[in-house]
Amino acid sequence: ADPKRVRGGFAGAPGWGVGGGGRTAKIVVDYSADSGSQSLGTLGIDISDRDPADQPAGIAYELAGESCVASIATSDFGSIFELQTVVARLGLATSNANAFAVHDKVFQFCPLILGGKMEERFKITNTSKVPTTVNLSVGLKKGVKDELAFEVRPAKLSIPAQEAAFVTVVFNPPSVKAYSAVFDAVVDKAANAKAGQLTFELRGEATLPLVSVHQPAARTKLGQPLLAFRRLLVGRSHTLPIVLSNDGIVPATVRWEASSPPGPFAFDDRVRTIEPGQTHTYDVSFAPTEPKSFSQELRIKVQDNEFDNSVIVCQADSFVSDFTLDDMPSDDFDALRFGDIAVGSSKTLSFSLSNHSATAVRFESKAHSDFFFVPSLGQIGAGSAKKISLTFRSSEPRAFKDVDLGFKLHKIQLLDETFLPAVLWDNGAVAAHALDRTLPPVRALAEPAYRVLEECAPLELKVTASSDYARYECGTSLIQFKSTPMFQTRVFALPFKNTCNASIECSWAITDEEGLVLAAAETPYAVSPPVTVVPPQQTVNVTVSFSPQEVEQLRHRLVGKVANLHPSLKQPSIEIQGTSSRPLCHFELPDSDYIQVRRSPELRGPDGRLGALNPATRVIEIRAVGVKQKILSKLVVLNPTNISYDFEWLRDGDGAADPVAKDTAQFKCHTTSGTLVGGKKFEMVFDYEAFEPGVHESFWRFRVGSHGVDVPFVLVGQCDEPDVFIDRPHLNFEALLVKHTRQDVVQLVNKEKLPFAFKIDRAKLGHGIDVQPLAGTLLPESHTPLTVLFTPDQERKFTFHVPVIVSRKMHAIALNIKGEGHTNHELLEVDGTDGTQSRLTAGSEQRIEFGSVQINDTRTRTLTVRNEGEFAFDVSFKIKGSAYVSLDQQVVTVPKGESKPVRLLFKPPKVSSLTDTKLIVQVSNGNKYVVPLVGAGKNPELSFSFNAHDFGPCFVLLPGQVLCVAAIA
Repeated sequence: ADPKRVRGGFAGAPGWGVGGGGRTAKIVVDYSADSGSQSLGTLGIDISDRDPADQPAGIAYELAGESCVASIATSDFGSIFELQTVVARLGLATSNANAFAVHDKVFQFCPLILGGKMEERFKITNTSKVPTTVNLSVGLKKGVKDELAFEVRPAKLSIPAQEAAFVTVVFNPPSVKAYSAVFDAVVDKAANAKAGQLTFELRGEATLPLVSVHQPAARTKLGQPLLAFRRLLVGRSHTLPIVLSNDGIVPATVRWEASSPPGPFAFDDRVRTIEPGQTHTYDVSFAPTEPKSFSQELRIKVQDNEFDNSVIVCQADSFVSDFTLDDMPSDDFDALRFGDIAVGSSKTLSFSLSNHSATAVRFESKAHSDFFFVPSLGQIGAGSAKKISLTFRSSEPRAFKDVDLGFKLHKIQLLDETFLPAVLWDNGAVAAHALDRTLPPVRALAEPAYRVLEECAPLELKVTASSDYARYECGTSLIQFKSTPMFQTRVFALPFKNTCNASIECSWAITDEEGLVLAAAETPYAVSPPVTVVPPQQTVNVTVSFSPQEVEQLRHRLVGKVANLHPSLKQPSIEIQGTSSRPLCHFELPDSDYIQVRRSPELRGPDGRLGALNPATRVIEIRAVGVKQKILSKLVVLNPTNISYDFEWLRDGDGAADPVAKDTAQFKCHTTSGTLVGGKKFEMVFDYEAFEPGVHESFWRFRVGSHGVDVPFVLVGQCDEPDVFIDRPHLNFEALLVKHTRQDVVQLVNKEKLPFAFKIDRAKLGHGIDVQPLAGTLLPESHTPLTVLFTPDQERKFTFHVPVIVSRKMHAIALNIKGEGHTNHELLEVDGTDGTQSRLTAGSEQRIEFGSVQINDTRTRTLTVRNEGEFAFDVSFKIKGSAYVSLDQQVVTVPKGESKPVRLLFKPPKVSSLTDTKLIVQVSNGNKYVVPLVGAGKNPELSFSFNAHDFGPCFVLLPGQVLCVAAIA
């Protein structure tokens, strides 16, 4: 039959029918709900032949229904990503933490080493009153052709009303590169797309740990890094560094392998981990024990990157010699390098000449007009050394490179044995006087007599030095500054070139036209640096600035003084001219490169269009650490004139630049108008309050209408998320017995130079968890410990999402805590006298019966403990009240799913009974069983016809003789 419709989406069927006597008619009412509404209706049933005056409209049944739109949480990111970190924007999360960026709607996986797999679980919450089915998927963006490196499990969730479930997203990249995908959670047959769909982007990057060799810089013919040691005397050692740099984005674990036994090379072969962007220095030592050439390959092994196997070649030569140059001022073992000096000056370097032979040696240096040895001639005892200095002095420009000024050497035998090796003769005093005539003259001592035993090979000493007059070139003889407003600064870069082969030094000063040196307060001109050092054949820019404080036209001179200047050259002297003007107003603002260098091209100007700002725009920069705080900025404006005038601040293109600017930040001018009195300063005050981190701009104009002054300004607010975080945002207490407490400590780290208040809402902690302290202040650059206590009150798994609210931080810091409460599930059974087993219950009156046991006999009862839980436990046993009952073991450990038997032994030594004897069974951190023990010890129940018998005299037993017998009953 056709159904009869009722208002509000209800329909009853059948619409009519016939019911016989004693029969029942069934009417079905269907409800067709509209989206998200409540309905009321009335179903009227009319029965034929009834009293029409009674309910004329039919017997009424009130109908009520509510339609609910299935929905999931789509904007509560703190709940969706309760197991991860939530930040305002990309770039604010640490590199080793997976995080969701609210503004970008991107979940970023931290860099993953290729071959690894990373999983994250997101919480999907059913916010409606009806069960819902959610379809889950991960796919590429439209138009993107790439490998899909993400997977979602499961593909579908059925979530009861007002409950939640977790979905797992797996990042498993197949190759080294960056990946992205789109995550979708869509309510099945959703009526409201906004409330029924959660969409965000997934990003991840696969990488390999990368290590490069920063030092040594030298390379072999094959392009391999070369660690070349200097030629070394046998028995000595030399150390060189190998510097490795982690050029990747993940930590690199490095170890070394030698291609063969290291021999004279020694290195640190311990495994080291180098953080991204960091370097580590390894020291390699060469200590030869024989004279020869050595070569060794050191191979770098980087964990998880089989392709990164750099090889460093170590090469070295060793030698044996009776004579060596030691204590050299550089790493060169046979060379001295003086560098550049001025003509007429001198420079001295020192070293030691060592004799390693078993006889004395006579040495003599080569004579040279520009180099002077002190001493130049002498004797050195066996196994001794002599300190020698070499002075370079030249009266004209000279250049020497690797000139051999070595020593002639002869092994000698002293004819006078009274000379000690430590005080053998040399001409040091005479040579020193010859070098410096200001020293008092000394009497030359005769060289002790000797006999030449052997002429030795000369010992090389390579010397490099140069001397020259200072010569320079200056780019101009006149510096003329454009007209400069008072309190402004113009800068001129003066190129100053050194054209000689030695470093020159020039001291600068500002003088008046008469040549009088002016102090800094006496001139608007300044020079930087005041002393300029220029390497040979190099050019350095000298900065000359003009900062007038009054209206004037000045002619001064920039003069320099160069030491050891070539006779044909004059000292630098440059005329400086500058004119100043008086501005109508002066803004005391520091210079800013924001517009020219740092401003993002994606920002809009005051007219709402993309592009560069007017170069004349002045910049006021305000920095804030954290949101929702007002930061004041003061701008001092000076009226350098003798007249007063009115000013005003106007917003420039208010609302055109960014329609959402007021939602992200707010700027306010507290001095929108006023009067600038002549010769006085006026302090303008702005404040900046950001509602989310980032860069915010506000455009203003400073106007003085009466004089036609119109200066554009941009207020730049830079809001940074406070660098405050929890060092371990995830805690897992594992399994813990119910009503027991376990604690752990996490650190709330503040890396900022400002203090921040924090608090934790106790109402959001949940049962079984506590955090101490709940509030406090984070001192600048400090660590504050938070003690987390977990006390499960039920046998189940626990998950807590504890938001730590930090002042001025846009989002709370999430502390995710997991744990599991459990109890011991033991089953105790004891065998009875009839062979059956009975179960013991804690707190019951059950008992263990031994029955009657004859004296000195033993009766055993076996108690079996079974573990029916998920965790092992210990059980202890103790007998109280009698020494006649014993246990074969006092403590047993019962693993999961296993049983352990314990035997009770009753051995009465006399007639007795067990009274007030108990078996106490204690399950560790669990139930306690007190079981009475019942039993008695008794004599055997036997009687004899006599207790004594006398056989009288008897013959010794012979064969065939009858025995004497007495019967006992």
